[in-house]
Amino acid sequence: MKPLLILLGLLAILLGVLLATTFRSPEPRSGASTTDSNAAQAEEIADLKRAVALLTHRLDELEHARPLELGYERRDATLPSAPSAGAGGTESRDPRWYLDQYVLSFADSAQGSQYFALVVDAYAVELRLPICELVRDTGRVDELRAALATMLGKRRFKGDAEVIDALVSAIRPPAGDALAMCALQSLDVVGDARAQTALENVLFALQLRAVQERTLAVIRRFAGEQANAALFRLFLRAPSDEWRQLLVRMLDGSELVAALDLLRAASQQQQPVRLSAAEKVGEFPEGDFQVFVAEWLRVETDPQVIEVLRGAQKQQKEIPGWHALKACGPPDADPKNDDPNAWASTSGDMGVQWLELTFPNTVRATGVRIFEVNSPGAVAEVKARGPGGEWTTLWSGSANGNGAPLLIEWPQTAFNVKTIRIVLDTDRTPGWNEIDAVELLGGGGQWAKYATASSSYAGGRSELNLSDFNELRGFLRAREDR
Repeated sequence: MKPLLILLGLLAILLGVLLATTFRSPEPRSGASTTDSNAAQAEEIADLKRAVALLTHRLDELEHARPLELGYERRDATLPSAPSAGAGGTESRDPRWYLDQYVLSFADSAQGSQYFALVVDAYAVELRLPICELVRDTGRVDELRAALATMLGKRRFKGDAEVIDALVSAIRPPAGDALAMCALQSLDVVGDARAQTALENVLFALQLRAVQERTLAVIRRFAGEQANAALFRLFLRAPSDEWRQLLVRMLDGSELVAALDLLRAASQQQQPVRLSAAEKVGEFPEGDFQVFVAEWLRVETDPQVIEVLRGAQKQQKEIPGWHALKACGPPDADPKNDDPNAWASTSGDMGVQWLELTFPNTVRATGVRIFEVNSPGAVAEVKARGPGGEWTTLWSGSANGNGAPLLIEWPQTAFNVKTIRIVLDTDRTPGWNEIDAVELLGGGGQWAKYATASSSYAGGRSELNLSDFNELRGFLRAREDR
């Protein structure tokens, strides 16, 4: 009885530590990445959960002579092949036994047994293959497959081909909305280029709007700086003009060659697609795009497209005041006054806004120099997009250049940086918090060549990004209404 009491005490202590860890508010560390801090905390919580489950397992073994007080120990359903019984015909309560019981518990509850879920989740590494098999099994209820798909969303499974294939299978029709979303959430953690390719192959077969939105978001995140190339591949396979229009509007400045290739392909499509491409091309002031517009105008026959292309030519040469592109290149605005040569959000005090900038060369970044205009002090965060598309916070806090360039530095990044996002809390200071230019530091300084923003006083539309799918929602809703 003494070992049992000791284990019960240890279990209570670990549960207390787990609860304290789960609900505490971590203090930010100077120069530390919020993403890394959150990931470390998640790993710590996972390890504590595993320790709790292992102690629970041991406690169960000590009580093995007594029936489990769970209301059942079922053996009335077909399960994937399990290990043979132990010596003397007594079934061993190894991790697979707990998985079998968890599967069978769904016959009595739509959510299954939370007790068995905890133990199975703790043994997810050891149970990887049978869990993947169950996630693929379309004969199982979606609730079970969704719960198991969530268990596969651990960083230790990053790049695991078996796990990725199982999660992709849970997204394909006729998978339900909840199951597919759980699988996509785990894929967002463990996926890689293999997952990106698989999602590109399945995107246009998906029927549910929310799943299409999330799938497209994950594809773009995995693509990172190669997002335009992914959009171009999808464009060539798109089943309708509506999809092609959407993909055109999603282009950004991270990869100009692919952006130009997609716009050239769009210029050969039906009028609605050509019109969308004509509206988009004005956002690219580079010389190759100006040449392309001139060539396109010589062969275009639709009056509406011709009119928009002429407007694009003007936009390429005369960027409207306060547009996001005004933050490209070296500073040229008056830092003490409202100046159309700087970027400004739609309204002066409208909460969190962001300015995203792409630079000519990838570097291991060490900082930024931000040229604030008119009402400095709103910069709240600096993020960098990693090679896999994920955003990493490099700095957060409060800072004010007081009329001088705002210098923010951090330890050299472990990955190459080409795109950064400046996040502003526009409510911090009254009036328009404008940005004239941003210099990326690391291996020398460089100025942005392309920029987009959450909003612009010039009326420029925001980029469609991982967290903003209003355009896609409208498009898909219109399809459903027809």
